[in-house]
Amino acid sequence: MRPRVLRVTIALSLIVPGLVGVTRATAQSTVVTSRLVCSGLMASASIKRGEGTACLSAGRHSVRFAVIGDYGSGDSLEKDVADRVKSWNPDFIATVGDNNYPQGSASTIDRNVGQFYHSYIYPYKGSYGGGATTNRFWPIFGHRDWDNAGVNRTTPLSGKPYLNYFTLPGNKRYYDFARGPVHFFMLDTDPYRERDGTSSTSKQAMWLRRRLAAAKQPWKLVLGHHAPYSSNPSTIYGIHGAGYMRWPFAAWGATAILSGFYHSYERIFRDGIAYFVLGVSGGNDETGFTDPPVAGSQFRNNSDHGAVLVTADRKHITFQFVSRSGETIDSYTIRLPHRLRGSARLAPYTRAVDTRESWRVRPSAGDAPIVRSRQ
Repeated sequence: MRPRVLRVTIALSLIVPGLVGVTRATAQSTVVTSRLVCSGLMASASIKRGEGTACLSAGRHSVRFAVIGDYGSGDSLEKDVADRVKSWNPDFIATVGDNNYPQGSASTIDRNVGQFYHSYIYPYKGSYGGGATTNRFWPIFGHRDWDNAGVNRTTPLSGKPYLNYFTLPGNKRYYDFARGPVHFFMLDTDPYRERDGTSSTSKQAMWLRRRLAAAKQPWKLVLGHHAPYSSNPSTIYGIHGAGYMRWPFAAWGATAILSGFYHSYERIFRDGIAYFVLGVSGGNDETGFTDPPVAGSQFRNNSDHGAVLVTADRKHITFQFVSRSGETIDSYTIRLPHRLRGSARLAPYTRAVDTRESWRVRPSAGDAPIVRSRQ
């Protein structure tokens, strides 16, 4: 069944199936608000909750959580984002790394994390008040969290302040957990310090492949600090992103990839799935973008810091990037089909918005023409 046709108002008027959006461009940033619907996901009827299993009827059970990245500065910018996040009253918070600027030190971690998020952490070992009764804070390593005694990224430092502060499952460096209809896969993407490797054939990657295959939830989110794709001008890990992290996530069954490291917000569509870059939750200043952007870049914003609010049930998962002032800058929804058959996977139905000059929508191979415009 073809998606229904909805109207888009941009600089032009566009008629695009499944895409609703408003965009504006400035000299410093591109800000787009949209919703994209990709049909073709399949799912089983049961999910894992904690260590048990619960059968769910479609659409009844849901989760609401926040994702933050490159946030741990301890200053007013982080406070603004944290206040926005807590105003949502999320079920829990996940991070995409760089929890503790500038060097991941034991002397700064409570000020940078616990000061704002202690009520979500269990067991909380800091001095800013009471913690949670069960853990609702799920971080991953960023390169700052490994640095400790210095920022020489080739030094195999231990990351002990991070490991001592958080109580996490598995080996604590990478792990997975499930909440409601969502399964989370939390990676350590540091190519210099992760002992199990960060290549697509590494021990860590093979662990991810097995765990993705075993997961029964309809939504499978992979979180890792170093973004595989980005329009950021930094080339420290390669052009247009950390090339070594371009694992076959889609082929392994991932729904979406969330990362940080690059200090901007961006949504990219590659290999049939969405890649989110979230590196502006209160840490370093925002950075610009390359021209042209990375292939598949749909939306880019470097005008302010913020966080991603995610809501998910058995039929939908929605990602919203919200600024610290409360403006919803980007909204993206994936929907399940009405009939659930087979295993969870994305159908090859894609839409990508070119955010450079012409503001057109490019159909994927085999799609009927989907764009009409008027001056």
